[in-house]
Amino acid sequence: MPESRSSKRQRIGRACDQCRRRKSKCDGDQPVCAICRSAGRTCTYENISRHRGLQSGYVRSLEVALGLFLERFPRDEDALRRFLRDPQCKKQLPASDLAERGRQSRLAKYVYRVLNRDSQDESSSELEDDTGLAPRGCDVGNHGEEEGERTAQARSAPGERISQVVSVEYLNQPIPDNTNQLLQFYFTHIHSWFPIIERRDVLRVMHTPPDASWSARDAACRLVLWAIVAYSLATDDTLGRGSQVDPTQVAQSIRSQVLRDIDRLQLGHLQSLLIITLLYLGVGHLRLAWVLVGEATRMLEMLPESARCARYLHIRHGCILIDNLTSAILEKAPCASLDDLRQCALVSEDDVDEWELWSMLRPDQASGGSVVAKGPLRALSTLNLIHEVMRFLSRILYYPSGTLPIQELVVELRNLQALVTARRPYRGLEFASPPLLTLHLTTAFVVFSLALKHKTFDPAIKPLAMTSLRLTLEILDAYTEITGMAGSSPLLRCFSFQAYRCLQSAPSMSGPGMEQLSSRLIHHMQQLKRSG
Repeated sequence: MPESRSSKRQRIGRACDQCRRRKSKCDGDQPVCAICRSAGRTCTYENISRHRGLQSGYVRSLEVALGLFLERFPRDEDALRRFLRDPQCKKQLPASDLAERGRQSRLAKYVYRVLNRDSQDESSSELEDDTGLAPRGCDVGNHGEEEGERTAQARSAPGERISQVVSVEYLNQPIPDNTNQLLQFYFTHIHSWFPIIERRDVLRVMHTPPDASWSARDAACRLVLWAIVAYSLATDDTLGRGSQVDPTQVAQSIRSQVLRDIDRLQLGHLQSLLIITLLYLGVGHLRLAWVLVGEATRMLEMLPESARCARYLHIRHGCILIDNLTSAILEKAPCASLDDLRQCALVSEDDVDEWELWSMLRPDQASGGSVVAKGPLRALSTLNLIHEVMRFLSRILYYPSGTLPIQELVVELRNLQALVTARRPYRGLEFASPPLLTLHLTTAFVVFSLALKHKTFDPAIKPLAMTSLRLTLEILDAYTEITGMAGSSPLLRCFSFQAYRCLQSAPSMSGPGMEQLSSRLIHHMQQLKRSG
């Protein structure tokens, strides 16, 4: 007797790339669907299908287009109303034909491409497999071509004017009522280890009336304020609850505004771009973060000498840090050359960021008090030490695979670890602060990167890698403990993922207790995925 037909076809969340191309009825089973399994072919889930429904911002684009049309051709409003009232009007083209013409227009395709840049390049979180992180080998070629096309259109496409109207309009709305709390969150969790902005500049702009006359510097600094607002809203669910501000829309608007101001760049443009890079990194969009930090690095070279003040060197160090971390995971060469790193001066350590204490409120504690790290923050000297670590990481990344002088590099790496430990030792939870923990996690990240670069996993690296793995887990625990949240720093995804890659890529890393270490690491990664 033949099998009874299924009473109802089941909807699956996602079809594999091969079935989607062949229009086959994929069952969505991962890692290999039933059709690919029976056909004996490779089954992948790399390309992201389009979301159902209207993209965020689509209706808004139509409203702007309608407003622009009515402003330019006010006399045609009556004709438009007649079409809407009588779609089958015989005197002119049927409304259905006009609608089809609109859908096929260059403007409609441009709007669709702009609104879908997230779904094609961003919604596919490179840090998104079962553990919340992705395998290596991400292809960014198509994204780069699309970015170049959009930049070229900036001067010619009529749709770009609409994009600019939306950008200005969105960023000119009033800042949220809880902006003070959003700033406090950012300065506590990010500025403490990433001191690229002047706090007084952001506070001045926050308290300046929106209708005031803005200097070019303050206008760029307002982008920084909005970037901080977007980052904090996206990172802390409590702060973002009930907010009408869309962090993704803010980030896209900032990027659009920066590109619009490309010929009159200020430090604020690059600061805001780096902050939204952290936003995307924190939610797992590694590839987009890599592209954005590359943009910031190159724009830094375009910055006029008159604008290279105050935090210029801090921003350069920040670009190098984020670019090197993301490049190491994607197995790409970083933007800055070895000569660039050698010529990059250290930041001045004579500032309040070096000597103030780090503290944060912990309302969940029974005492109701705050956590205070003993001793000064040392954010600037730590940033300089991280730069020394980045110089070493860049050398590793620029070596062709298979040509590493591994013994020499292991000796240098041990010396670097000794330098870090001597200057900024980690002495336990009561002395922990975000910059200190970030420094030691970064040093461990370099160990994992060296191990992964050397494909054969030289025995000389194993003791270093094992020590770094245990230290990474200890510090990840400490980071969560002192901040009260798993995803307080977007870099934690990079650190945990590189450790996991190293653990999975090295057969020699197996042994007693390794299963427990692996389980702890996966737990951290899953927590980070949920927090993002």
